Amino acid sequence: MNYVEIIGPPGAGKSTIYKNLSGKEQVFGGFHPDIQLSRYVRDNFSHHAGLLYDLAPSQVSSRVNSYISKMAYHDSITEYIIKNPEYNRMVLDYINSGIIQRDDLIRKVIDVAARHYLSNNMKKSDEVLIVQEGFIELANNISIRSDGNYIPGDEYYSVIPTPEKIIYIDAPTDICVSRQRRRGWTIADRDFITDVVSGTESLKEICEKNSYEAQKYGSNVYYIDNSRTISTCVEKVYDIIMS
Repeated sequence: MNYVEIIGPPGAGKSTIYKNLSGKEQVFGGFHPDIQLSRYVRDNFSHHAGLLYDLAPSQVSSRVNSYISKMAYHDSITEYIIKNPEYNRMVLDYINSGIIQRDDLIRKVIDVAARHYLSNNMKKSDEVLIVQEGFIELANNISIRSDGNYIPGDEYYSVIPTPEKIIYIDAPTDICVSRQRRRGWTIADRDFITDVVSGTESLKEICEKNSYEAQKYGSNVYYIDNSRTISTCVEKVYDIIMS
């Protein structure tokens, strides 16, 4: 499976690198309602429906986009649940044992599975699927909500599609914190993290632990320092993806 995940602490530059990669040749950045809906319509509806969609005025298309996005996610969640009962059991076990408690994390568990299933079905045979918020990032979210005390293991990796490659984007803590503050949102804005510096350092440690764990299940991890120019990092990551 040509499937790559990007992970890293907030402020490392994951989103910027991901967006730059998504437009490159033979790279598919996965389903996103604002970007890939026309592709989804062409793949799942008739030729005439695709033409009507492309020609629809903005007032109409915004409503259509909302409807199609909800339908696509609903269908993907339903199909994934039917085809992957082990994943559902794992989620229920996590909830019953208290590992997953927050509603936002439960929604993320569902969203990650639905988005991956939908994106993988949309990917062309000669494309590499690259994901920013995937199953390894979900493992990081699970870990940080347990203060780093829980690292998903066999019960997790035995039921998820393990990425062939994990691109770990990192930068010094002071640079990550500075970037977070410049964009107007920091990790400390989450109600379970109190300090931006210690929160960023904790997430770095968690990324390291989950990357190490994923390697046991077949993922290759590549570490990229993004403390300098974005363009250089993008080219490095692109070369890794396509190698």
